[in-house]
Amino acid sequence: MGKAGGLQLAKNVQREIMEVVTELIERLRRKDGLTFLLDELLCFTQSKSH
Repeated sequence: MGKAGGLQLAKNVQREIMEVVTELIERLRRKDGLTFLLDELLCFTQSKSH
């Protein structure tokens, strides 16, 4: 992978990170903070148990 390939990969990763952050912000806007945190904790504990 050359320099251009590395740059493209970095851009793709950055785009994916931005999509995740944007989704989290939208979820926060739709929920109150406590509900969001409880949902995230439940999701986190379920993913660790699998």
